[in-house]
Amino acid sequence: MPRQAQQQITARPQDATPQRQREVTQIVARPVDTTVHGSSSNSELDGLISGLASFNPHLQTYVKQENEFNAKEAALTGESQALTASLDPVNASRVPESMPEGVNPAFREHFDSSYRKITGQRLGIEATAAISAEYDKQKMTDGFNVDGFLSEQLQQHTAGISDPTVRDEVAKQAIQMSRGIREQDNKIKLGQLKDSTLQSVNAVMGNGIEQAGNDPHKLFEFYQGLSSDNKAWQQYLTRPELVQQLVTKVAAQSINDKGSPALFDALDKIKDPKTGMTIADTNAELGVHIAQARKHAEAEQEKRIERDSQPFLTKQRVDWDVSVEAGNLIPVEVLANSIGVGKQFSSHEAAAAFDRQQREKVAGMMDRAEALRRWDNGEGWALAPDLQKWVSEQKTDGIVKSIAGAMNDPAQLANLKDAANQLARIHATGQATIPNEGLKRLINGLSAVPPDASGKPSQRFLVAAALYKSFPDNIRNLYFDEDTAGLMDGFVAETDSGVTPESAYQTAYRSISPEAKAQEKERSSNPEWRAKTNKLITKAVDEMHWQVTKDFIPGRDNLPVNLGVVTHGGTLEAQRFMRTHPNASEDVLKAHLEKWTTTNFVHDTEANLLIGIPPGAGGQATDKMIAWQQAELIKQYGKDKQPTLVHMGNGQYDIRSEKYLEVLGKTTFDQLNNSFRSATTITDDDRRALAELNGKAKGGNLSTDDINRMAPLMTKLRTIGQDNLIPTKAINDVQDKAFRAAVANIPKLTLGAASSVLAPTPQSANDAQAQKSSTFRFMQNVSGRTGTLDLTAALTTQGEGVVLKASPDPAGGAGNNIGMGYNLKANAGTIKEDFRKAGIPPEATDEIIAGRKSITQEQAERLLIATLPRYVDKAKTTVEAKYPGMWNRLTPQQQAVITDVAYQVRDFNKFGPSIDAVFSGDQERINKAFKVVYTDRNGIQKEDTRRNNLRANMLAGTAKFNAVTMNN
Repeated sequence: MPRQAQQQITARPQDATPQRQREVTQIVARPVDTTVHGSSSNSELDGLISGLASFNPHLQTYVKQENEFNAKEAALTGESQALTASLDPVNASRVPESMPEGVNPAFREHFDSSYRKITGQRLGIEATAAISAEYDKQKMTDGFNVDGFLSEQLQQHTAGISDPTVRDEVAKQAIQMSRGIREQDNKIKLGQLKDSTLQSVNAVMGNGIEQAGNDPHKLFEFYQGLSSDNKAWQQYLTRPELVQQLVTKVAAQSINDKGSPALFDALDKIKDPKTGMTIADTNAELGVHIAQARKHAEAEQEKRIERDSQPFLTKQRVDWDVSVEAGNLIPVEVLANSIGVGKQFSSHEAAAAFDRQQREKVAGMMDRAEALRRWDNGEGWALAPDLQKWVSEQKTDGIVKSIAGAMNDPAQLANLKDAANQLARIHATGQATIPNEGLKRLINGLSAVPPDASGKPSQRFLVAAALYKSFPDNIRNLYFDEDTAGLMDGFVAETDSGVTPESAYQTAYRSISPEAKAQEKERSSNPEWRAKTNKLITKAVDEMHWQVTKDFIPGRDNLPVNLGVVTHGGTLEAQRFMRTHPNASEDVLKAHLEKWTTTNFVHDTEANLLIGIPPGAGGQATDKMIAWQQAELIKQYGKDKQPTLVHMGNGQYDIRSEKYLEVLGKTTFDQLNNSFRSATTITDDDRRALAELNGKAKGGNLSTDDINRMAPLMTKLRTIGQDNLIPTKAINDVQDKAFRAAVANIPKLTLGAASSVLAPTPQSANDAQAQKSSTFRFMQNVSGRTGTLDLTAALTTQGEGVVLKASPDPAGGAGNNIGMGYNLKANAGTIKEDFRKAGIPPEATDEIIAGRKSITQEQAERLLIATLPRYVDKAKTTVEAKYPGMWNRLTPQQQAVITDVAYQVRDFNKFGPSIDAVFSGDQERINKAFKVVYTDRNGIQKEDTRRNNLRANMLAGTAKFNAVTMNN
């Protein structure tokens, strides 16, 4: 065969193996033995080849290349067959019995070797995937052993593979993978050790924070001990990681406490005296996190304080309102100490607004007291309408309730005459014309209610009728509107003439029915009836003239100048009455016109004029007012014009000239009353004082002394409705300015941030339940009385604890205490008297002192209250000796803190520096002076952190103090 043809025959065909399989084949391919191994030896052929080779040296190279090609071709074919064969661990290693077409049988060994290796590698890949998946399932289980697991998995995935080559390939893959698993397992175990260490650290830190009691200094000391102790866990945590855990734990504790910003001071404010570094300095990245956590803690603390303080604040506000309603102003010092987060007022402006409101309330109480006095003195007419209404209701509400009761109880009808007389006397006493609106609502509206279907008058109707019959005319006009009065007129007239209540009831309602209206119209058009009625009306009206003038002008020659007003109006009223009462007699009509005249007119005897008035407005006070107004009109317009008031209806008036028949002006009944009150109740002295008040207000030199001095005058002006004459805005401005000045004048006494978590009471024998309940009782008093004594009692109770049997004082050598820190040694000279005041029997004194007998919780409270006044007095004396007038400038809370310090130290020579610090304004000096340190029975000096924190909470506000003490 020509060479060219041989090259074409031996050219490598395109591989039909998929690309991915070819890549795998190339990855796992290994060098193959290219030596030709025939199935049997052929000496002739070998000789031929040897001869040819010696004849042609190039033939040897050709043969070698041809063998290498055929060996690779056989190996690649074996790989290809293995890649597509089924992977059964038992049968997969069986090589196909026949060689694929196109593969030289002489290279069968190459085919088989490649087939087995690829099959083993494929099984190895599957095995490693299964092992990896199983490892992921088991790696986190308790007691997991990686060596046992890998050995078990290798055995499991090579079981059943008989071919050594295949088995070795699977094992080789698994062993190679086991290195990664072991590395991962080591990392997991290290992580578990680290997690376990973190859990241990967290537990230790939690205990440490709890034992530190939210004291940042104690927390710092705890961390120093923790970080310097060479524990095994330090193998797994770096110092920055330890600090990070501490920050996380502190933040978690703060969240659990609903905000404890003081805790974070241990992290970035307290420095190690040896290194000068804070804890945060060892991990600079945490600075931002600490700042954010502290800010969150501050916000949460404010919310918690506000929430926990709310019940106390609510009660305190109610108690304040009760106090103000009793006429007692809440002192400025108390209000000043109620400004801030978790307190009554969020700002000075809010406190100033409350101060203004309470002054207005007290002023209102004074106004009402003055209104009652004037009413009782017959000057109810002089009161402003709103006060007239208030007094009227105050005076008559009890009577109205009894009348309302009669509407549900027929047996009480007999008492209505007395009730009506009482009501009439009250109105007569006050000379006021404003009714009780509640009674008006009970009475009126009956005309719009259909009559009862039974034909019998309802209980409400009978009550209204009884009142109508019992009331004098002027009181009737106050309480009965026109429609209801018409209904009652008919009913009373019928029953008085002997008609039964049932028939009178029906007749009364028929008289206001549409049918009755039609009959009235028809009757009034009847000439015969009109002639008869007009004759009756003329006679009755003529008699009415005499009734109008009989009490003032004897005889008929001096009748009022404008009698025609009454004649015209009276005629119209008589006609209306006769239409609704067609059978009324002359006497009945005369009686009605007499009532109508006195109700609707006042006779000005000076000008001899009849002046109309609104219905129900009659009385001595109105007579005086009309007479005074008529005199004032003459002064204003001149007698020649004959000015007079003409009622146009509904309380509206024209000022007319009777001589010139012209309108000079317009006014109202209310305006007439107002000007009369002003003119007749404001004296010349009042006017001079008012001019002075307004002058100072305008000049800007009005003082609180001026305001207090003129308070009675302003009360008078408000009660008579002349408050527009008072410079109210200027007065409010002066009082607001005085309030701000008083607040600014209060010494600034704070003791830094007040923690919401308290350290335990130093007194080991403390009865915690009694301590809390006694504090609660004292604080209940505080919200109402706002006094220094109760505040100090609550503060001392929380600081000292409650010991019901004599027990050693926490300070060494101080002797025994009982109750709330009552020291038997220090008070030896006053024990008997103090015990007596506390209600402790004298015969029990020696037993109690010896510790053989206990006292009750109530006796302990009384013993404290009996003792504290001595310390309040001593504290006040000490302050006043150094700084005269300063004690009263202190708030009750500040006085309580100073007194509590005096109670605790007892030595007033040591107490003096605390007073100096208060008024120095130096906060650092104040904090140092009020920090209490005591020497315990072991001779060790300790800071009383609980007492110091309690005082800080007291100064932060009684509501916060109450919330903190009740939650610890």
